[in-house]
Amino acid sequence: SRPPINRAARTLVKETLPYPDRFRLAFQGGRVGRWLRGALPGELGAMLDMLPDALPSAEPLPEVYPAQGP
Repeated sequence: SRPPINRAARTLVKETLPYPDRFRLAFQGGRVGRWLRGALPGELGAMLDMLPDALPSAEPLPEVYPAQGP
């Protein structure tokens, strides 16, 4: 079994990356939480280090991707 901190990090990634709204919320929380960097265990603190300074603006994705071919 994985250590609890590793499970928490994996769950956080699994529950945020596929969902743009959740990701933006987590991003904002991460920006605020950067001052906690030293208090967090290695893996979670390292995730804060990977946050970009800003996110691109949200754009709706097309519902249909037309086929392209020769």
